[in-house]
Amino acid sequence: MNSVRANHSGFVLLVRLAVSIFIILVHTNNSEAQNGLETINSFPGHWCCISGNYIYGTGLDSKRTVLRKSINGQGFERRGSVTSLNSSFEIQNRMYSTTTKDLIFVLVKDSVNVHYLLRSVDGGSTLSNVFTFGENNGPAGRHTPNIRLLRGLLELTRDLPSGGGSGALLLGEYNFGSARVRGSTNDRVRIMKSVDKGLTWTKVVEWNTNGQNQVGHVHAMRQDPYTGYVYILTGDNNGKAGIIKWDGIAGWKDNATLTEINSIPGFNVLTGLQRYRACDILFDENYFYTFTDTQMPNNKSGSESGIWQGKKDFSSFTRVNNEIFDYDPMHIGWLGEKIGDTFIFTTAREYGDSQNAWRELNTHVYTSNDGINWKKAGLINWRDTGSETTTSYIPNIFTYENRLYVDCMGGAGHNSTIVCSLAEHTPFSEPVVLHPVFFVGNWNTPGNDSNSGTNADAPKRTLGRMLSANVISAGSRVRISSGDFNETSINPQWSGAYMQGRGSVIIEGRGVSQTHLIWSGNSNSYGIYVDATRTMTSSNVPLIFKDVDMRMTSNTSSDHTNNIVRLHGSYVRTLSCMIGNNDNDESPLVRIESAGSKYISENSVHLTASTIAGITYVVEVLSQDTQVRFMNSVISNPWVAFRLIHPDVSLSLKNCTFYNIGRTGVIMESAFNTQPFIKNCIFMCGGNAIVDNSGIPETESDYNFYSRETINITDGGHSITSAEDPKFADPATLNFDLLDGSPCIMRALKLVDLTYDFAFKARRDPPSIGAFESYASPHSGDIPTFTGETSMADISVYPNPASDMIFINYMDKDFRILKLMNSMGVVLTKAKTIRPLQEINISNLKPGIYFLELSNEKTYKRIRIIKN
Repeated sequence: MNSVRANHSGFVLLVRLAVSIFIILVHTNNSEAQNGLETINSFPGHWCCISGNYIYGTGLDSKRTVLRKSINGQGFERRGSVTSLNSSFEIQNRMYSTTTKDLIFVLVKDSVNVHYLLRSVDGGSTLSNVFTFGENNGPAGRHTPNIRLLRGLLELTRDLPSGGGSGALLLGEYNFGSARVRGSTNDRVRIMKSVDKGLTWTKVVEWNTNGQNQVGHVHAMRQDPYTGYVYILTGDNNGKAGIIKWDGIAGWKDNATLTEINSIPGFNVLTGLQRYRACDILFDENYFYTFTDTQMPNNKSGSESGIWQGKKDFSSFTRVNNEIFDYDPMHIGWLGEKIGDTFIFTTAREYGDSQNAWRELNTHVYTSNDGINWKKAGLINWRDTGSETTTSYIPNIFTYENRLYVDCMGGAGHNSTIVCSLAEHTPFSEPVVLHPVFFVGNWNTPGNDSNSGTNADAPKRTLGRMLSANVISAGSRVRISSGDFNETSINPQWSGAYMQGRGSVIIEGRGVSQTHLIWSGNSNSYGIYVDATRTMTSSNVPLIFKDVDMRMTSNTSSDHTNNIVRLHGSYVRTLSCMIGNNDNDESPLVRIESAGSKYISENSVHLTASTIAGITYVVEVLSQDTQVRFMNSVISNPWVAFRLIHPDVSLSLKNCTFYNIGRTGVIMESAFNTQPFIKNCIFMCGGNAIVDNSGIPETESDYNFYSRETINITDGGHSITSAEDPKFADPATLNFDLLDGSPCIMRALKLVDLTYDFAFKARRDPPSIGAFESYASPHSGDIPTFTGETSMADISVYPNPASDMIFINYMDKDFRILKLMNSMGVVLTKAKTIRPLQEINISNLKPGIYFLELSNEKTYKRIRIIKN
């Protein structure tokens, strides 16, 4: 357990807190520990592809360095920088992996927007320039800007029908120059080929070099995995938009129109209409599928937009499922992938003109199991600025081992308010969403509020500037370093208009002994004010504080509003936190001031420094339709811990320890519509433990220890009412372990959702009353010593939370048994031997809390796992 130091009313309290593992997608190794960086699933960056058990990408902060992460390993590493070739080079969110180990390609541009293809044969460590887009294509033979790749780098992964070709690379240029001279300079579009793994490139075909303009650009190239034929998608206008099927044998003719290409043996072409304009193509055994990249009206009467099915002999091309056209005119088809029999298409949202501006600030994800019936499997919300002129899209989606990876970091995963996520369950396995992580405090460099906060090299100085000046997305994690953070009042701002985001924003410190958030209150001040109209919380999506010490210092003892947490129709959860005030302020620590609010405390300490008679509370509820839940938590020093004056309040207190309460633990002033639940709690109060002034004995109260009697409470008959000392180990330091002979040992009711205690020791059956379990008699010496939560130095578990696979990397050779248990302690999986990297499939488990236990004959360790 950790020793936690907090100053309250001029004296020092040492709080013994064990650190809970409620960690979102984080683990460490030596390289990560040096940089304080995150894993692929939580670091804000663009991630493109997987090859040779590595996933590749680049950071948002500096699009100059190649990042790489082992898909089964811990953390990521920085590889080579593109500036080693040209100081102005910048990665253009596009990398391409191959089936050849360590062979990757990186798209970059220079200061005048000329694009280059870089090659690396060592996984991005060293890079070389192997191809220039628009080379010698401008006036006077200059390289031409604004020519690049879209989805046009293809590695042939199987032989072409004629034999040969596997391993060759094809490249299609995407010319997007606005100053193109049609049919002349800077208008050229090429398909190139390499047979030496990208070292050298030769021309396959070119267009627009004979004074005419045949093709606007190449959108994508894909190889049909069933036949081996190559499909090329071109755009944009009707005569230039086309779907080309090439047998890989026939020779190309330069500057041929798409109609002319269709007459060449070995080719099939669909062209002449917007329905043939697409950015990606998918296949099954008999058909191919495209999602039109048209800006013509996407509505039920629109004739060109939507998803289309084509027969592979090109004898038919039919639009499927017309119900797909009930969205904005400016939505267009974008990227696709296929997992097993499931097709996935995303849309992009482009701004064309004021007549076709945004009507909805979102894009969609569509899925189908048969290619005919498509449904909206997800909604991606992009609320960066609310500007109707914004263009938004997913830069990359890719698959690996039957999992869909979605990169939204250019928009919804980083700068907008909703991380890229699927709003509904899809027929394929849960997607891996690349959530961003933000940094506050001193990490690799000292914090500065002028920094972006998007990585450990550019952290913010204060949490307030991170939450109030930035737009945070669902699933984001804000990591705060060690130190004292003197904050001004924080009213986080991010849109709550849509709730499609996956998961909560988590604000995580280094532990309550190390990370201290300090606010100074003076007349209606607050620490964190969470307003549902400004922040993205809901009944299922809280703002979470974890492993932080949150304090309020004030200059007044009469202002009732200097709260640390203030809720306005929102949801906050504290995990392993210290919440307290330092001075003689009578303000409640938590103030719930409007309906729909929810406050949950788990394994946390709420400590007031004032015992002003009659007015000092831990939680003050000022509205109906609210929820208050405390589990395995400590409440110390208030005059009254909870005062509830509204009938529609849901109160739940489980295994809590109330200590040094000036008067009353809980006062209820109204009859409750929802029956309060108070069990397994210790009430050490100067007055009555629980008082029901409503006159209705409605509280479900039992298995508690009361130092003073209750009033108007019908107890279940198993509680203890006694002035006897519960025999805490050291109350002065908030160590409420129960000593041998305590009347609270093994006198509580077993609750299925509280398998562990405040310090994450396993609870007995029956457990002890209060927040802390005890291993004193009658079983002293019979139970293995619990060594506490695992440190990152010897065991790492990731990702956590997880949706399908979790990995356990350990270095303690003494452990021989690994168990996965549910919250009731039922063993679900057991392994007698543990490899250095153990993996467990949890995809079939229901969402909830589970526990990993590593043990031998003498000791064991437990880790809490969250299943999404």
